[in-house]
Amino acid sequence: MNFSVTQQQLLQALTTVGKVVSPRAMVPVLTGVLVEAREGSLQLLGSDNETWLHFTVPATVAAAGSLVIPARYLTELVRRIAPETVTATADLGQRSLNLSWSRGRIALNGFDAGEFPLVPEVNPTIAFELPRYRFRQMVRQTVFAASSDATRAIFTGILIVEDPEGRALEMVATDGFRLARTVCPLEKGMEQGLQAVIPGRVMTEVAGMLDGEGPAVQIGVGRALVSFSSGSFRLVSRLIEGQFPPYRQVVPRDFRVGLTVDRAALEGACDLAFAALRDSGQPVCLEMAEGVLRLTGTMPDRGQIEEELAATVEGDPFRIAFNPRYLLEGVKAIDADRVICRFTTPTGAACLQAEGDDAFLYIVLPVRLE
Repeated sequence: MNFSVTQQQLLQALTTVGKVVSPRAMVPVLTGVLVEAREGSLQLLGSDNETWLHFTVPATVAAAGSLVIPARYLTELVRRIAPETVTATADLGQRSLNLSWSRGRIALNGFDAGEFPLVPEVNPTIAFELPRYRFRQMVRQTVFAASSDATRAIFTGILIVEDPEGRALEMVATDGFRLARTVCPLEKGMEQGLQAVIPGRVMTEVAGMLDGEGPAVQIGVGRALVSFSSGSFRLVSRLIEGQFPPYRQVVPRDFRVGLTVDRAALEGACDLAFAALRDSGQPVCLEMAEGVLRLTGTMPDRGQIEEELAATVEGDPFRIAFNPRYLLEGVKAIDADRVICRFTTPTGAACLQAEGDDAFLYIVLPVRLE
């Protein structure tokens, strides 16, 4: 194997695929990245046996071949090479890779490429695409509500599903205490019906690779696998097995109080409350009156906070409290100048949406006040 590639492109590829490589993998070869030179391109593959990430960069290839090199070491060393053309030669029999540039060289030992797990065939039964910006937005508006508790695997994922009319794609995440749902219209329905739960970390990784302009995201969903591809990358992941909670049943229908408030002002007040209360474990209280929303909080042995916001309040106001982080994250996910907040009871679920746009919905349970 013999190829030449710029240091910048090699580092970009290594940094990207390294996101799915575990340095503490039980199988040694999985701590590495598969480096494969083909005519006109260098292709890198990383995997943790649950997710496979394939990234391609242009390269001048004199001799094709493939070898697995420890990912962390290779990335850290390439990061420190001058930004110029790097030439690589490999002795596949000795499983060694040599990198050289104008001022130096690196020699690394690796693993035989045949030991690296193959990317499984997805065999999609459903395939569709989303614009990059829309995919990023939908992930940003949902993934924060997923759980990080691995013992409840289904709650760590994002559900992608057709709406009941088959005219829109929904993404939904919940940790059991709050729920975020966002909707994107589809040009045409999917005859087979779409419903799959994708690991939240995978959705985050895909969204992170979609910066800037570029081709739409191609998504293929099979029985147990999902694939994403756009431009230089292709990612394959296992789906999460299990039954996602019946989220449509938890959306409140009747509300006692509704208020409309400036989103930036509400985010600022929630951010202040979160900063003040996060170490105390105390909730932020919302008190509503005609024309006013007041946020208050008490830090034991430290003091209190209070901020008033101008708001349009309708209904019979009451006092309600929330986890300040949950409230802040929901407000930050809304893309609008003004937010509509609707409340059922002091102990019932609350809903947050953008004024004039019901594509995004955030439901959060309150904290009981003593």
